[in-house]
Amino acid sequence: MNDKQKRVLVSALSEVEKMMGDLERLLSVPSIKEGVFSAFSEPVSGKKSKELTLKIPEFKSNLKKIRDRFALDKETESIRNKCSSLIAGIWILLEEVKSKNLKGYGAVSKEDAKNIDELLNGLINQINKFKITP
Repeated sequence: MNDKQKRVLVSALSEVEKMMGDLERLLSVPSIKEGVFSAFSEPVSGKKSKELTLKIPEFKSNLKKIRDRFALDKETESIRNKCSSLIAGIWILLEEVKSKNLKGYGAVSKEDAKNIDELLNGLINQINKFKITP
């Protein structure tokens, strides 16, 4: 297997592993969980959740077999860099929904523009305080 093929495999299987982790976390949610803008409903029954959760280690073991069989690299990701990237992404999203950009979807009243920009600027000021330092 050439290096490009290995990189494609590592990339795809890394995503599979992350998705399996998401599945594992969702299966561990015993009841409805709510965020500010989202909620989870229809949790998986306890019996089914346990059944599926017991299958995950074998699945991960098979992923490892593929990694070992084809001598695929194990990617190491810096938690500090990941956190910095997430913080930057949050800042960008907050900037992108300010009133000047919302006008591209239709008229925004001066009052709504003032209110949303003030609130977003408050969140931006908060996120600017999320510094990841060594």
